[in-house]
Amino acid sequence: MRRLALLAGAAALLLAAPGAQAAGKPGCNKIVKVVTGDDAEGNLFFRKSKVTIRKGSCVRWVWTGTLDHQVKGKGFQSKQRTAPYSYRRRYAKARKRAFHPLRCGCGSRS
Repeated sequence: MRRLALLAGAAALLLAAPGAQAAGKPGCNKIVKVVTGDDAEGNLFFRKSKVTIRKGSCVRWVWTGTLDHQVKGKGFQSKQRTAPYSYRRRYAKARKRAFHPLRCGCGSRS
């Protein structure tokens, strides 16, 4: 029983440690959340259409709505998914980004 408690405590410390990441994957200094999805009329949108990203920060796109869609940019592309889904991209350099929804025939209403 004591051994189980020690293992649980060690696991909690590892999960709570700042910057705890999977081996070989760099962590994020900060995560900027961008909600992407479609409204009742099928119009695609990004909430936070512009973001400033500091060096080492990540953007996490969170899907909403019913249409399949994806995010892509220079050097990356998410899978085409429907909500609930999220995709994270780490930026090694500081930059400003504007996100623009693109109309596509990539999904259908369920």
